[in-house]
Amino acid sequence: MEINDFLVWLMSSGGAIIAFSWIAEWVPGWQLLQSHLKELYSFLGSAAIALVSWAVLTFVPADVLAAIAQPFAMVSGVFVLIYLKDSFHNVTK
Repeated sequence: MEINDFLVWLMSSGGAIIAFSWIAEWVPGWQLLQSHLKELYSFLGSAAIALVSWAVLTFVPADVLAAIAQPFAMVSGVFVLIYLKDSFHNVTK
């Protein structure tokens, strides 16, 4: 997935909700929040991620996005492989 595809996914197809949920699970105390607060924060956080993604696609020059495309591909590839490795280890335990 290229950086433009990733940003489109974040702003238009539920990617922001998935991303926020993943980030929130790392926040100490998230599980202790009342459900209505989690819902509110999830909405606000997901909306913020979607809006920032839209702003990047709209206002960041294409040559800047092209310049960071390769580092993005490397980091995102490592991210995916780490989670595949963890999933494999969890299944084989």
